[in-house]
Amino acid sequence: MLGIMVNIMEQMEQGNKFIKEEYKNIFLKYISYLPLAMISLIFIIAIVLIISFNVKMSKLSTPNEKIVEIANKQNVLLASSDEVLNKFIKDYFKARTDLNFNQIFASYNKKWSSTNLDAKSQEIVNAITHERSYVKKFDDILVFTVEGLREDELIAIITYNIEFSFTKDYAPSILMAYLKNDNGNYYFVSDYDMEISKYINNVLKNEEVVLLFNEVKTNLLEALKGNENLKIAYNSLRQLKDNLQANSDINYNKNIYDNVLSPIYDTEDIKKILGES
Repeated sequence: MLGIMVNIMEQMEQGNKFIKEEYKNIFLKYISYLPLAMISLIFIIAIVLIISFNVKMSKLSTPNEKIVEIANKQNVLLASSDEVLNKFIKDYFKARTDLNFNQIFASYNKKWSSTNLDAKSQEIVNAITHERSYVKKFDDILVFTVEGLREDELIAIITYNIEFSFTKDYAPSILMAYLKNDNGNYYFVSDYDMEISKYINNVLKNEEVVLLFNEVKTNLLEALKGNENLKIAYNSLRQLKDNLQANSDINYNKNIYDNVLSPIYDTEDIKKILGES
């Protein structure tokens, strides 16, 4: 009986040695695959990183391509059917003639305070206050849009007539402004980066936009011809802009003045009609 038990134990020990040896062989087999698996993993990670980098580069390059392409793009200029945008623009012009600085500053996504104004804010106040001495109202406002460089941004090109305080004649005008749509609320972007500036410059080269600007300029020239009162009024507004720039305590900010006192044309044909050349 004892011999049988010893025999069984010997067989079990041999079986355990066999199992251990078998697991050892399996372990060594998979260990041999480890370098290949590591190389494959590194390769996959590298591919993911390259794809991610290319996607990011693509996203960065898209605006640059858009900047270049906008000058030659067709059908970029659209009459605005956005009632919220149209109301925003009209309310902004009305706020200028009403000297409603709460609304004017809200249009720039800024808060109005009659005290502790920074230099730029003070310039806006000065410009609009002086403008009101000459301008009675802005009339016949039409809004055209061009898509912006980035999502939720747009360019508004606005045509309107300036009615002056001391003449019933109108001066046709046109204004370009860069806007952002923040959850359905629009505001002017008064300080934009170099990419947006380049984009705007190329929009100004677009054939459709050039034609619209030239049409307004032609209408302005026709309105000024032989109309001494309108010439005096329009020239006063031009001189106001020059004086505000000359007396500015900070660097001339084109964005602010383009929104507040623009466009005051200083082309040679305008100067000729006004008797300056």
